[in-house]
Amino acid sequence: MAIISKDTGEVVERWQFDVQVFEDSKEELNNPKPQHDKSKEEIQREIQAIIRQITASVTFLPTLETGDYTFNVLVYADANAKVPSEWIDSDSKEIKGGEKVKFKSFSTNGHKVDTLVSYRLNED
Repeated sequence: MAIISKDTGEVVERWQFDVQVFEDSKEELNNPKPQHDKSKEEIQREIQAIIRQITASVTFLPTLETGDYTFNVLVYADANAKVPSEWIDSDSKEIKGGEKVKFKSFSTNGHKVDTLVSYRLNED
């Protein structure tokens, strides 16, 4: 998701959630399935930890000043994936020279999610 200033068109924050789906095939050597099945409680603890980390990011992310912002949801999909016809192609909305913070990962028995936020420092 990219947060873009309507005034300047600049991307001020970019949240990235990489979702990997575990496959049962042997060709998924780079993303092996977890060695043990996780309990619902274990999965919930991991999700709670990432939510706490995201909530705590308010302490270091620059405050968005008063103004109009637009929120763009960016989706990277396989070339052969069926997507809604309303979706349009876009650039990656990277923040050049910005700061990046990687958050903890969490996984279920079928997925792994990595989270990263990029942001532009306020230039006072």
